[in-house]
Amino acid sequence: MFFLSDREGQKLKTYSGTSRAGKHILKIEVEYSRALDMAMDVENLDAIATAQKEAAKASRARPKPTAKPKQIEKAPRLALPAPGESP
Repeated sequence: MFFLSDREGQKLKTYSGTSRAGKHILKIEVEYSRALDMAMDVENLDAIATAQKEAAKASRARPKPTAKPKQIEKAPRLALPAPGESP
């Protein structure tokens, strides 16, 4: 999970939180003095987002239904003599 650390050169600019219909959103804006610090945080957030997408995709995946056997079409009957009759 991503947590803001108290690193030198990192400053919390603004934050806000909202709740609607049972969903809660936290928005954070951070100012960095070094691009490397920001890149590290972005990489961590990318890894979290990727893991969440894969978990959501796996939960939506359903097993494929087994194929139903194909029904044989009714073919015209052959004109054969009944059993016991001679041709």
